[in-house]
Amino acid sequence: MQNELAQIVMWAQAGDKQAFGLLYLRFNRMVIGQLLQAGFNLPEAQDICHDAFLRARTKIAQLKRPEAFSSWLRTIVRRMSITLLQKKGRFKQLDHDDPRLEEKQNVSQAMERLEQKKQISAALKALKPLDRESLREFYWKGHSLIEMSEIFKAPVGTIKRRLHVARKRLGEKLSKKRAL
Repeated sequence: MQNELAQIVMWAQAGDKQAFGLLYLRFNRMVIGQLLQAGFNLPEAQDICHDAFLRARTKIAQLKRPEAFSSWLRTIVRRMSITLLQKKGRFKQLDHDDPRLEEKQNVSQAMERLEQKKQISAALKALKPLDRESLREFYWKGHSLIEMSEIFKAPVGTIKRRLHVARKRLGEKLSKKRAL
């Protein structure tokens, strides 16, 4: 699956428009989902998705690791989202005059995010390998249920159940850590 993706990306880097079209078909749902989570409505998300793929198409030659296309694309979308939300005044910023206050709050927020990441990472490590891999394929790698069905060689219904169970187990592990 990764080798297939890398090959398609390399074809797109060589200028193959159909290969880039395949990338669009494979990743546009992921991009729109990311934009909806960032706070855009569906029509905005669709427009930004189109723009993000245009930007990706013009910069794809700069991608050094073809197998990292999805995370590279997510970075493009995240940066575009922040810029657009700032322009619309929907990106949260402090209104205080003292830049040191903003710096302290940013450091504090970064520390909280780091602690959350550590808790999630520890909870993921405590999961069974199948649970951990199911969550990783779906949330981190952005694979669809159908793609995961091919990866795990299991029916889509089984994949749905695995994800449901894995999310539940992860939630239990995280709630136990918070209770401590």
